[in-house]
Amino acid sequence: MSVLEFTAPNIFSDPSFFSEDNQGMAKSAVTMIGLLRKDTSFSLPAPVLDFMVHALERVANGQVITGIPLQTELTPHQASEILCVSESYMDKLLDSEEIASHRVNDSRLVVLKDILEYKERKKNLRLGVLAELVEESQTSEAYYA
Repeated sequence: MSVLEFTAPNIFSDPSFFSEDNQGMAKSAVTMIGLLRKDTSFSLPAPVLDFMVHALERVANGQVITGIPLQTELTPHQASEILCVSESYMDKLLDSEEIASHRVNDSRLVVLKDILEYKERKKNLRLGVLAELVEESQTSEAYYA
């Protein structure tokens, strides 16, 4: 028996993985995997294979895998833990509507998808600033010794 070794990228950093197209591919993959018991040869879309390999690598390293639907509603405390920010900062983000929230009775709730979209926006902003700094440092005539 031969063993294939894969290195999966961090697909969770790519919001397109959660697009409707990829969700459709995932549903098709579930059907194909179900057929595995009948036929040992089948193909999977690359994003689904990447996800499976990434998940299996984590399990092999003793980590826990949890699936959470993107429409899951979380408390501000839970949202702050995902973003690794304080609860007071999370409250400011919600008050300023940088992250959408809604109220149910006396509680404020945040949709997981909105948290992940905010996280992606901030990451892209940081990468943009970093790229500008790199470009500026490469084009400047000042050299540091």
